[in-house]
Amino acid sequence: MALYSMVPVYIVYAEMLGILTHPSRIFASAGMSFVIAIVIIARRKGHKIFSRKDVHDPRSGFTLIELLVSISILGILAAIILPVVNGARSDAYFARAKAELKQVAISLERYALDYMNYPPDANRDIPNGLEQYLTTGNWPKAPWPGSVYDWDAWGPGSLAYPPHEQVYQISIRFCPVD
Repeated sequence: MALYSMVPVYIVYAEMLGILTHPSRIFASAGMSFVIAIVIIARRKGHKIFSRKDVHDPRSGFTLIELLVSISILGILAAIILPVVNGARSDAYFARAKAELKQVAISLERYALDYMNYPPDANRDIPNGLEQYLTTGNWPKAPWPGSVYDWDAWGPGSLAYPPHEQVYQISIRFCPVD
């Protein structure tokens, strides 16, 4: 029981860091409640769940409560770590997108210097002729699964709202290429 009394400290710490989600709280509470229920039921039936028959016997294994507590602690720690890992994955997608968009911007500037104009519109793709200015990559695939880069070039007459002038845009689309 002494080992299990330390578990709420992890939950309180994760709550203070703001990384404990609602499903994680439910999972942690259910795990603690399950172990407490097992202890209460075992004690009512007269089982000594915290004692071993022979402490000096090398073949003696763990007691049921030791296994339940260990599994519960591992589950709680996993519930705390999973949101952090997902946040790191999202940060990695954003960092890659930022670096690739900077590379595309530099490539577009080089293209404009060579051809005295930006490339024409490309539907869900990087414009033709820009490949020679880009570093090797999975163009037009963007960092997120299923996303692509899209180059848009609208002429002054194609905009129904201000500024009524030439507009260029590079974006990330989260829809299928087809």
